[in-house]
Amino acid sequence: MKTVDAYKVDRGSKVLLNANESYKNLPEHIIEEIKEGIEEVLFNRYPDSSANLLTKTYAKAFNVSEDNVMFGNGSDEMLGLIIGLNIKEGRKLYTLDPDFSMYDYYTSFHQGTVLKYPIDNFDVDKFIQNGKENNVSIVIFSNPNNPRGSLISKEDIFKILSSFNDIPVVVDEAYGEFCDCSMVDEINNYSNLYVTKTLSKAYGVAGIRLGMILSNKDNINVLRSMKVPYNVNSVTQFIGIKILEHKDELDVYSKEIIERRDEFYNELVKRDYNDLVIYPSYANFIYFRSNLKDELIDNLESNGISIRSFNDDSFRITIGSEKEMEDVLEIIDDTFGR
Repeated sequence: MKTVDAYKVDRGSKVLLNANESYKNLPEHIIEEIKEGIEEVLFNRYPDSSANLLTKTYAKAFNVSEDNVMFGNGSDEMLGLIIGLNIKEGRKLYTLDPDFSMYDYYTSFHQGTVLKYPIDNFDVDKFIQNGKENNVSIVIFSNPNNPRGSLISKEDIFKILSSFNDIPVVVDEAYGEFCDCSMVDEINNYSNLYVTKTLSKAYGVAGIRLGMILSNKDNINVLRSMKVPYNVNSVTQFIGIKILEHKDELDVYSKEIIERRDEFYNELVKRDYNDLVIYPSYANFIYFRSNLKDELIDNLESNGISIRSFNDDSFRITIGSEKEMEDVLEIIDDTFGR
């Protein structure tokens, strides 16, 4: 079996801008609601394997049918399930380069092959041609892209769906709340479209591990028949319901992050640093490349700030609080000699 690098997140620093989490916990009144209601959870019983109340609450909050959504232990589980159903030895998963490392992990686990198309100067027609020539079995990509933060337009996704109409096309929208780009409203228009989402990023509950997959009714019924029972525990279901009941309030966080991301990006571009490539982003982070990466990371770490470093000259900084981003900007100034 092929192996891939394990996904690791550093927890040693005080300011964590490395895992694209929310920089703040839930509002106190929501936490109090959770505390007051947690005694209703039957800890001695197995959870509702169908997550019926959670499904009803999600469907109402996001204006989708209950038949169109299924939940998992994070969206990772949903990605793993659909990859496992379509990949085995001799089959190919088609994605972008770079993209979310878990696609490689699950494909390797099922002894398949990952075919990657470079995301730089993305050309949808060449992407489709390459996938067709290589007879891929499933197409999957994050949108906005993780780790770049770039976006494939809906028009290009429509082309991909139509061109690969006989295989699943999975759009991973873990960061979809940070842009106006969701494909959820198209799930009943394309029989091969699947969309994965999560409450970890925009809704600030990475700790409960609640993700979902959306598709047409027939596809979801197949997935439900294949998932493991009791995959979403009772506490996660209970907290997830409380989060969804406060969706409109929590959506304000996404708007705040979008505004701060754009302000941070514009400040960086305005400074016109030497040896720092800054990528525009539609997510809750910004991606960079620099030969001075190690020096910058050392300077950040010495100030108690942790960011995500990749194996080459690239790195990624999660958008945090206003104060955190001011501190990061100052350290970038110092490192690159503004």
